[in-house]
Amino acid sequence: MSRAGFGQSDTVGHFRVHNFPQDASKPEPNQLKLSTLGVGTYLGNPDHRTDDLVAAAVIESVLNGWNVIDTASNYRYGHAETAIGSALDALLSGGAAQDFLQEHEYGSDTTRDMLFIATKAGYTDEAFVKRLVEDRVIARHDVVNGHCLAPAYVNASVHASLRRMNLATVDLVYLHNPAEAQLQTAGKSAFAQKMTEAFRALEALRTAGAVRYYGVATWDCFRVPPTDAGHLELEDVVAWAKAAAGGGASGLVAIQLPVNADMVEAWSEPWQSVNNESMTLLQAAEKLGVKVFTSGPLGEGDLVSQAKGRLDGVFGLRDLPATAQKLLQLARSTPGLPMVAALVGHKAQENVVGNVAISRISPIKPADFLQTINDVRTALGRKTVHPKA
Repeated sequence: MSRAGFGQSDTVGHFRVHNFPQDASKPEPNQLKLSTLGVGTYLGNPDHRTDDLVAAAVIESVLNGWNVIDTASNYRYGHAETAIGSALDALLSGGAAQDFLQEHEYGSDTTRDMLFIATKAGYTDEAFVKRLVEDRVIARHDVVNGHCLAPAYVNASVHASLRRMNLATVDLVYLHNPAEAQLQTAGKSAFAQKMTEAFRALEALRTAGAVRYYGVATWDCFRVPPTDAGHLELEDVVAWAKAAAGGGASGLVAIQLPVNADMVEAWSEPWQSVNNESMTLLQAAEKLGVKVFTSGPLGEGDLVSQAKGRLDGVFGLRDLPATAQKLLQLARSTPGLPMVAALVGHKAQENVVGNVAISRISPIKPADFLQTINDVRTALGRKTVHPKA
């Protein structure tokens, strides 16, 4: 799976090269050139009108240089994946494998290996669960808080996702909010066992060629302090995946968590530990070789409403006219080697056009990021951030 042709003319830093592992027979790293912005598909009504809007937004995003696409099996009750399938059917009709960037312009021909597509498994659909229980694939008690980590469920969920997206292989499958749904109910020891078994199912899917990599998508567990009952150590997650892989290199390559002007814990708080050394989540990810995709750059719209008209004086964001653009640029510029892409959902044409325009400007320089985000937080009436690690 090579993406060496991506972005040869990318002079603004919209693409970054990341080393992902190959399979056991090819131990050399797989260099992927991925966009710093990715299209998400979370919000919206589960209807065909929204499907059309999402498909059009995915197509427009890809044609403007976004090659990261994120979804989940439960987003809009499966409609999100179906919409992505429609978009891929349209995008992949081109027959020529050309560089994504052509003389500083984005090419119109797209091939499957140009795209990095991620989905998630974990949250359940009652009709799907009922069928699996009737077929004795899973037991009713495997479902906890509307969530399931049973290996058979993970396997069935991934195959259902592949059918909806009309794909033979998906690049990345996250276990979807497993700690948020099950950690405190199960307890640490039982939860570790559940995660290891779910990872073992994902390893089997990798061997079968249905999944290239896997990870964990989260909301709270990597953003709360170790004293919180919902806290999860990334070092433990990596160890569980290694155990699932038989003690060798695993397919766990990424995590996802929210990062925005309000949610700064990933890079500001030393709440993770690696080899008994305290550090931030992004520092831990770098030490452990895990990539980071971030969600919620606009706070599901709440941040846009709060910040409207208040960020125009922020020096690092003056060139961007819209509030959403400013917030997206901020999230996309989060410094750190593990940082891959900020994921944002957009459907309305004016939002899509405004957001994809950011592809043509450089992210905020790491040396300027702290000042810029503190200027934003001051404008929003928040406390300034002083990283402790």
